[in-house]
Amino acid sequence: MNNKYVQHILLHMLSSNESREYLCSQINHRLQKMKTELKNFLLLSNFLICTQVLLAQDSVTLQAKDLTPLIGNWKGNLTYLDYSSEKENTIPVQLVVYRLGESDDFVFSFSYPEEPKANSIDTVSVHYYGTMLDEEVVQIKTRPCPACLHLITEQFALDGNDQKPAFLRKRYQVDPSKLEIRKEVKFLDEEGWIKRNEYRFERQP
Repeated sequence: MNNKYVQHILLHMLSSNESREYLCSQINHRLQKMKTELKNFLLLSNFLICTQVLLAQDSVTLQAKDLTPLIGNWKGNLTYLDYSSEKENTIPVQLVVYRLGESDDFVFSFSYPEEPKANSIDTVSVHYYGTMLDEEVVQIKTRPCPACLHLITEQFALDGNDQKPAFLRKRYQVDPSKLEIRKEVKFLDEEGWIKRNEYRFERQP
């Protein structure tokens, strides 16, 4: 079957509204299926990474009480990389962190005075025997003082305007009066890590 004949068939099919709608529905269905398959693959990848961490003799584990230094009211700035312009932008931000009772769940409430549409409330959980913080695998944890926490996590996910597969690394550094959360990205087809965004807070009364 030559290319001209194939083109003729496609043009004939697209001349009908029903055919166009059918083709569009099939394409959308396939795209949704691919997204679901990719999401499942990413979840499985993080699960396998976590299993390796858990089985390792020197595995790092996290307990809910380790996150208590995060609890409180914080005020500071967010510096983030705009992938479109490849420039960094900085905006003010406020953060309230609290624990849901005695559970392993912590609520992060972000407020952006200059961009209220970006306000968000996230709930993160310590689970899978303390090796994961939500979908992030715990890599390094230190407690230099009772009110301090230095934490590094990693996960495999999608990032960027094109939603490309990438490794995401987060660094949490909490001291009695300061909090820093830094997100770094390493795309599979690129070398080196990129600073995606960074929060810098000071504790409020």
